[in-house]
Amino acid sequence: MGESFNFIDLCEKSLCIIKQARNSNIVPIGTLRRGVCRHRAVLMKYLCDRMVPPIPCELVRGYLDFLPHAWNIIPVRRDDSWVRMVVDACCPTDIREETETVFLQVNPLFHFFLFSMLPVTTGAHYL
Repeated sequence: MGESFNFIDLCEKSLCIIKQARNSNIVPIGTLRRGVCRHRAVLMKYLCDRMVPPIPCELVRGYLDFLPHAWNIIPVRRDDSWVRMVVDACCPTDIREETETVFLQVNPLFHFFLFSMLPVTTGAHYL
């Protein structure tokens, strides 16, 4: 039989390669190519909560391209109102408004619309 796959070793090897290429122990989150989106979203929430003053941040679990995914929502001031922005730590430079339907989550406004068209398993739950 073949060797078993060890995800932890793969992640560690990836970190070592990034550190060597940068000649630094600092690994920008956007350079990570291994890991789970949930871990990145939890880290983002943790860092936002510890800022002074704290940055409002929601940790959300849902679906991206119909696959399980996790991301953050951060309110951003735009003129006289607040806009909820999706911050996906797997794609840190692609920040978009929550109204874009690429990210599916349970939201009272979308609940009836989404669940009338999609299977029940495509809903999302807040962590």
